[in-house]
Amino acid sequence: AGRNVLASPPRREPRALPEQTLEKYKAVKAADPSRPVFMTVTGNFHPHFDKYSDEDRRRLYPGYVKAADVIGYDIYPIYGWNKPEWIHLVHEATDLLVRMAEGRPVYAWIETSKGSQWTGALENQKDVTPAHIRAEVWMAVCRGATAIGYFTHVWKPSYKQFGAAEENQKALRRINEQITRLAPAILGRPPAGKTAASGGEAKLDALFRRHEGQLYVFAVNYDERLKAAQAVFEIEGLAAGAAVEAVDENRTIRAEAGRFSDAFEPLAVHIYRAPAPLTAPGESRLP
Repeated sequence: AGRNVLASPPRREPRALPEQTLEKYKAVKAADPSRPVFMTVTGNFHPHFDKYSDEDRRRLYPGYVKAADVIGYDIYPIYGWNKPEWIHLVHEATDLLVRMAEGRPVYAWIETSKGSQWTGALENQKDVTPAHIRAEVWMAVCRGATAIGYFTHVWKPSYKQFGAAEENQKALRRINEQITRLAPAILGRPPAGKTAASGGEAKLDALFRRHEGQLYVFAVNYDERLKAAQAVFEIEGLAAGAAVEAVDENRTIRAEAGRFSDAFEPLAVHIYRAPAPLTAPGESRLP
């Protein structure tokens, strides 16, 4: 009796089509236009996941985006799949969704623990560490996310809404404090001159911002192969000998003309601050 669940084909059509979602969005906005509508989508807009064809993704997801004021996603490489080697998907997915969002704010949900109901016995689940959490947060920020959420539920060994280990709770406090303190810079303008970042053979990304006369560089080594990197940051107009502060690290790097370099351990995050270079005659350092 009952449905033969094991023989059921995988779902290839969403439960609600974009047109239906848009109608619900319009109804919500008509009832209360004062509040933004948030929508979280799963990671199936990323081609890494083969639930939909490329054609179907192009057909579906732009329509879903139109049914929200703020759009976000959840991909949990370790908690959801037990695959830390997929950690770079957070970087790639944020980039994809930001481009799809057409100017809408984008947020990312970040994993905080093991204890998933989807990845088998607890003793076989891999740990989500403070380094994983911090790297994923900054992957999202460096690719344009302007909000972060944390998935803290665990089902094993028993259900808890907030199941992050103590060391991960401490990491969340540190990450949130730093992001809150630096939010005006994260949301600042890009520098006037050209910028670039390279990690050699390792995958490295950087967000360059200017705020109150200071240049900020937010950088993360997001290489899933856990490669270390010697990063080079090129900044037009940066003076030779300029002091580049590694924020919250109690150290300073001396710049060469137009660049500076620093070492990145696997999944490392570093934030830098220096006087904003002047790239045009008469230009002010102030925003």
